[in-house]
Formats: sequence, C-alpha cells, structure tokens
Amino acid sequence: MCNSKDFELRAAIEAIGFQLVRRFWTMRNHEPNKFFPKLPKGVSIRQADFNNERATWHRLLMDSFSGHYGFKQKDFDEWEKKQREQVLQDPDGVFFLEADKSPVGLLVCTNHRAESQGGFIDKIGVLEDYRGRGYGELLLRWGCAYSVARGFKDVALAVDTGNATGAVALYEKAGFRPMNVWLAFSDSEKP
Repeated sequence: MCNSKDFELRAAIEAIGFQLVRRFWTMRNHEPNKFFPKLPKGVSIRQADFNNERATWHRLLMDSFSGHYGFKQKDFDEWEKKQREQVLQDPDGVFFLEADKSPVGLLVCTNHRAESQGGFIDKIGVLEDYRGRGYGELLLRWGCAYSVARGFKDVALAVDTGNATGAVALYEKAGFRPMNVWLAFSDSEKP
C-alpha cells in the first residue's frame, strides 16, 4: 500500500509489476453529533463487557465481515491473542447492537487518535440478515456521540471504497469526508 500522493513509491510499485486493486480512504467528521441516536423499538445498543463477552465480539466480527475484501477469518484463540496485544484498545469502546435482545451488530472505538484529541471508529459490522434496517447508521452515530462524550473534537475512520455494503455513502451522509487516499496493489489479482 501507499498514499496516493506518494507518486515515486507508486511508480516503483507499478514498475515491478504490481497493479492497483483497491482504494481505501481515511475519513474524518470535523463536527460529530454529540447526541446519541434515538433507537427504534426492540433495538438497543449496549457497552460490551470487555473481558467476559469476547466470544460474542469475535462471532459478530467474523460473521459481519466475512464477505469483505481481504478479510481473513481467525479462530477465537488467534483473534483473542491479537486483541490482548492491542495497546490502543479502548476497553469501554466496544458496543453491541441488539435487535429483540439478540446481538446483531458491533461497534469498536479505539484510542488510535487520542493523542491528537480525536476519536477513531475501528469497526462497524452488522450481520448480513440484519442489513438494510439502518443499524449501521445507528452504530456510526453512536460511535460519534461516544467519542464526543470522551472529549474528542472530531472522529475518523477508514473505509474500503469498493465495499459493497454502501459504507462510503453512509459515512458521507453522517458528515465524514475523505482526508487521505491509500492505494492497495497486488501482483496476483486483477483490479
């Protein structure tokens, strides 16, 4: 990968036979809404018990991201080890969206931008059977309000612009704008 503005690196990558296959954006909302969204009847968003609900967190993540480009399934032990190693993890920043008391969505906020007084939404996932009901937007707005409540002045996230779930349009609707463009190259797949 390289930043789209690094023309020399891009030329070097392409010169050795790699082809551009994906674009990723870092997006930022400079004026995130400080209000938590009103939730429809039968829907709740609750803070996950960071230490005792890791199996639910893992299941929601693996299931909701299974169709995403480049996502690799990890068994629980492998995933758990990686999570424990994350130094910028926010133990209070994991939330489950529940529909009729069943977890169907996930929000993970981290401390990746805390040093610059910014919030970071690391993951938003909704199980495939529950997409199209506005749950992703509820989670996004919850993550923004959570970040503001922590004292952060803005919120950022990263997105694969080829994501078929409509994530880019959702983020733009919520006030996020592209800040950086990252280019992914491969020597074994076609764009």
